Amino acid sequence: MQQKRQEIRSLTGLRGAAACLVVFYHLSQRAINFPNAFNYIIGRGYLSVDVFFILSGFVMALSYRKLFDGAALRRAYPVFLLRRLARTYPLYAAVILVVSSQDVRHAIQHHVLAPDQVAQKVAANLLFLQGVGYPARVVGPSWSVAVEFVAYLLFPLLLAATARRPRALLSATVAYMCLLLAAYLPNGVLLQGFSGPLDLTVSDQGPFIVRCLPVVRCLTEFTIGLCLFSFVGSKEFSFASPAKSFAVFAAILATLALPYSDFAFVPAAALLIAVLLHDNPVTKAFASRPVFFLGEISYAIYLWHFQLFQVQTSLFAKLSRHMGVSSAEACAMVCYWIVLIAISYASFRMIEVPGRRYVRKLEQRFFPAEDAALLAQERAASAAIDHTDQP
Repeated sequence: MQQKRQEIRSLTGLRGAAACLVVFYHLSQRAINFPNAFNYIIGRGYLSVDVFFILSGFVMALSYRKLFDGAALRRAYPVFLLRRLARTYPLYAAVILVVSSQDVRHAIQHHVLAPDQVAQKVAANLLFLQGVGYPARVVGPSWSVAVEFVAYLLFPLLLAATARRPRALLSATVAYMCLLLAAYLPNGVLLQGFSGPLDLTVSDQGPFIVRCLPVVRCLTEFTIGLCLFSFVGSKEFSFASPAKSFAVFAAILATLALPYSDFAFVPAAALLIAVLLHDNPVTKAFASRPVFFLGEISYAIYLWHFQLFQVQTSLFAKLSRHMGVSSAEACAMVCYWIVLIAISYASFRMIEVPGRRYVRKLEQRFFPAEDAALLAQERAASAAIDHTDQP
């Protein structure tokens, strides 16, 4: 049986690995050359967002199911939303405002947008509207944060639909079918995302219903994560043996390497989360100190990486004058990651952590009973799945 802390570390590490794969994916779209052996996997890095959605559903069930079971909805719901805002909003708002200040300066200098249009765009993004059909994004990756907040708003309904195993199995099946349908146009033709069938991000073009497809992507996979929690502990989801854990990890790599295997990746990702709840070599790798560290700052990595591409571009342009293209590209890449990790760590320590503490004080003041209940549940959260390694 693995230790409680290690279970949490492995899921955090998974988030860190997924965030890094997203960064490599976006770098590959900027004509950055990677070794051929990794090109296929990196080119499917958009599927890391699907890991975020499934993992989020699972963690929300693990962390808040008992709160909604034991408290009135009118008191549990605001505490839940307050906690999610504390986790996501301080850094999100900071990045939006920093990037917006640059957009305002550019708009004024080049007369691209009127000041009121810029203000409207910023306000819409601060309210997460870019995730539900509003066509203008201030920060590219922010769309997934916005659509995930829709899942938070619907969390009590989704939780009720997945509370028991028979109901969870039906909900998972329906969610998966809806995910398949979301990748098809009304005429039955597979909707090709930018890089694959499930690369459904917020688009600035197309009808409103197409711009809302990312919401469907998030809600269905969030629901699958909720359903996964209902099955943790059953014999079918026992992955304590090294052979089973390596088999699931190999399946993940296969679905990343093979084209048009997006829909196989979703259940494989859910199985990987189940694997990481057991004591096995794959779990130890994801719970290791470097991967766990990346998981802690993964949210900041995800939000900042788009804005720092200019660092890599500028360095490459300067270095390529004095060395070969491959060497300049490698040096620029290393410097980019150093800057990204440094800024992400600073953001984590100076924005995310203080923001959570401040909101926590508000929670203790206005919802003391629910705060105490959540603390007790957090201490015992791993105990809910501690028996998963038992025969």
